[in-house]
Amino acid sequence: MLIISIICETVPNISIIIPLYNQAQFLTEAVRSIESQSFQNYEIIVIDDLSTDNAQEVIQQLKQQNDRIYNIQFAENQGPFLARTKGIVSARGKYVLFVDADDFLNSGTILQHAFELAEDQSADIVHFNEKLLESAGESAFTWANPLNDSVQLNNCFSKYAVEDQLS
Repeated sequence: MLIISIICETVPNISIIIPLYNQAQFLTEAVRSIESQSFQNYEIIVIDDLSTDNAQEVIQQLKQQNDRIYNIQFAENQGPFLARTKGIVSARGKYVLFVDADDFLNSGTILQHAFELAEDQSADIVHFNEKLLESAGESAFTWANPLNDSVQLNNCFSKYAVEDQLS
């Protein structure tokens, strides 16, 4: 008897790319702020740029709790540009969002609004303001939700154009 198993994976609307280098202490809060969003059709791609802290341990704990988290670890330190670029090439989503490990999405609806704005306006880029927060003597960024600060540029950027440049 032949049994064929077909796995239907939902393609995410948004691929959230988190480049990471020695910021494991912030990563859980950044991921939790994404998980608390009302919009849930996303994937999180963490690109570990060969961190020397406990980044891999934190990532593995987060992956056990959320199967939409993917981990890519570089064999040698490449820097944030190549980490983001690898995230773009690995992304499956229609849209890409960069979130640094020390970022926090403070609005539970920011992903929903960004997705709707991009879809409604056929926008290639949606830009948000950021706000610096001081907490326990350390600085961290949070993104405000000013949807009027969006930018629409048609056909200016494509993940496939980036893939072609890297090939």
